[in-house]
Amino acid sequence: MAAMAKATSPAYICAQCTRAQLLLRRARPPIITSPRRWQATRSPASNSTTTNSSGTTTTSKTTENDDVDRKSPSKATDSPPAPEPGAMSQRLQEATEEALLTGGRAGRKAVEEAGFSDELKERLFSRIQDAKFRAEHAGAFAEAGIPRAADRDAYAAATTPAWTGTESTEDAVLRMLNDAHKPLARNLRSAGKPKYPDLQPVELRIRPEARPSAGQRVASAREKAAVYTGLGMKGKKDTDLTDEEREARTAEFRERFKPAGRTMPATLQGLASLANERIEDAIARGQFKNIPRGPGIERDKRADNPFIDTTEYIM
Repeated sequence: MAAMAKATSPAYICAQCTRAQLLLRRARPPIITSPRRWQATRSPASNSTTTNSSGTTTTSKTTENDDVDRKSPSKATDSPPAPEPGAMSQRLQEATEEALLTGGRAGRKAVEEAGFSDELKERLFSRIQDAKFRAEHAGAFAEAGIPRAADRDAYAAATTPAWTGTESTEDAVLRMLNDAHKPLARNLRSAGKPKYPDLQPVELRIRPEARPSAGQRVASAREKAAVYTGLGMKGKKDTDLTDEEREARTAEFRERFKPAGRTMPATLQGLASLANERIEDAIARGQFKNIPRGPGIERDKRADNPFIDTTEYIM
């Protein structure tokens, strides 16, 4: 029974071998049978009979083309041109390349185990390396193919990497900077630096003051002396006044230099000093001695008792 079960059960084939067999079947080009050039058109055969030493006869056919080939041996030795692969062969070759590109190591190993010729393997692997190199340096190839007459937009579109569906870190940082700091207007960009109003230069160097001459000092001294003499404090006019008038004028001058005689101050500190001065003058005159006072405030003695809680006292 075990022998029968072993005979009836199919042999195990791994997935890698199955994939290699499928690739071999798909990539193997169809066999196209084409007659040879010198056998394509054959004229009616002329039979020639020969007799061997053993007594058997063989018939040989000679054609006109054989005569021509004999006359021109160079044509017979020329190899026929390689037939152009058909659409099916090209499609199978593309499928093999796609399997190599997408299959990774497994696809490459399957192609190696499939039994391809070394020439075909070398051609496929060179195409794969060429495609990878072009994909890695796509920007350089696109930049090299741009004509000189192309504008800036075409140059930027050719050199910019293709959109992969995710925003790169550089683009995200640039977008955040543009959102945080708005770019300048076009009129400011084209004009360059912004225009400032024309300001006059400021002289910051220290210059020595001009010293007045002796004549200028004497003239200014005379003017100041004339001001004091015009006040009438000394002179012949004082002799014309009586003692009462002279005392009245002296008191008037004294009142002028008192703080009360000056103008009303405009600051709080000036008002406070004026009020304090008037209060002190009133105290000196004795105006606060006989002020009638009201009855004193009656205070509960229990409020100051430290042994009674304040909360109980209020309630």
